[in-house]
Amino acid sequence: MTLLRAKRNLLTLMCLSIAVLFAVGCGGSRDNFVATGTNNNNTGAFTFQFVRPQTTVSSQTATLRFDFYSSTTVATANLVLTDTRAFANTITVTGVPANAVFVVVTALDANGVPLQTFTSNLTVIPGTTQTVTLGGATTVTYNSVDFSPTPVNLIVDFDAQTATSQQLAAQLAFSNNSTLAGTINNTTTNFTFASNGLVNASTTGLFQVVNPASNNFDNVSVTGSYTLNNVTRSETFLARVFGFSATANSNSIANNAGYTGGYTVRFWDANNTGNINVTGNSTFELVGAPSVLSINSTTGVISNSGTAPNGNFQVRVTWVDGRTGGTGLTFTDLINFVLVNPNA
Repeated sequence: MTLLRAKRNLLTLMCLSIAVLFAVGCGGSRDNFVATGTNNNNTGAFTFQFVRPQTTVSSQTATLRFDFYSSTTVATANLVLTDTRAFANTITVTGVPANAVFVVVTALDANGVPLQTFTSNLTVIPGTTQTVTLGGATTVTYNSVDFSPTPVNLIVDFDAQTATSQQLAAQLAFSNNSTLAGTINNTTTNFTFASNGLVNASTTGLFQVVNPASNNFDNVSVTGSYTLNNVTRSETFLARVFGFSATANSNSIANNAGYTGGYTVRFWDANNTGNINVTGNSTFELVGAPSVLSINSTTGVISNSGTAPNGNFQVRVTWVDGRTGGTGLTFTDLINFVLVNPNA
């Protein structure tokens, strides 16, 4: 009995030892794992709440753009994050950098037109989500339209009686300093001309010379108007028609010879000043010519180092208007040449 009692006491002691081991050793290890978990995220998140149309947000709002800045002075601040979302009553923006201190929320319609802005100061707390209370809505207005490129420059090839055309684009500016590309069509845009008969414009903003063969080189004042949401803004600019001509004194060259026959290059300004000889200030280059031909870029003299195959090539003539008070524009024309066998 004494031996049996001793065995029972030993078994009880072993069980108590195992219980203490699991209670202290194993449990402590698990507690240390949970306690040492850390968050190294250096960004925060913000939740914004909107109601449409009962309170502040326009009923036309399709998307909301969130612009986060490093300073409350937006004009000089760094934009550190921008995020555009479809409209929802509650939106959470994540990944906001720690240096963001100010947010501008812009409400946009389905065409990207800004409608309203909302602002708020921020303090990013890394790893947390905060709810932002925005200030009242500021209505964004459509302030101006800028058509480009202007002035419109159209160049008539005096000899061919053809003319270049120029496509305009419209950029709309708003009171929140944002811009948006406008769509030029017969609903949004109208162009009126101070005088008729020189230049016209298509419904999509393509400007053309009405009659290139008239040799009428002049300026015309144009007013372009753009209507957005029943508000019309206008800009006035010039459409200018110039003339340019480059001709060779002979267009036929023997296929075993060069060309020294000379050129005549003329310019007509868009102010009824015409037939200005600019040959001496022009440059010349070959286009599509056989390899045995070369050209002096200053004089236009063509040299032949062998026998060229019969056929055609061109000389491109370029003149830059570097006159005092000139336009600064570059004018070009192509002269056609033919290579022929002199013994044929």
